[in-house]
Amino acid sequence: MKQIVVAVYRIEATVPRDNVYRFEEAVSDYAITSVEFGQGYRQKYIYVIASTDALNATQLHNVAIKFFGENNYNIMNLGVLGPFKKHD
Repeated sequence: MKQIVVAVYRIEATVPRDNVYRFEEAVSDYAITSVEFGQGYRQKYIYVIASTDALNATQLHNVAIKFFGENNYNIMNLGVLGPFKKHD
């Protein structure tokens, strides 16, 4: 029986809100997201919860670069849940 792990990430981004909304749309088939808007005009915190089978850290970085640019974000892994048994 295969096992899966769920990862929780926090992305701190300094981008316009539209970029955050487009990022959320891009990962919506693979992850659950929640956004917290910081005190600064452009500071956003995006929480991403996803199975590592569906969206691993490398894939998340690639999507973040596409919507936030190379130097406008920081991804922190807050932890993992599991492993869980995967039923087909």
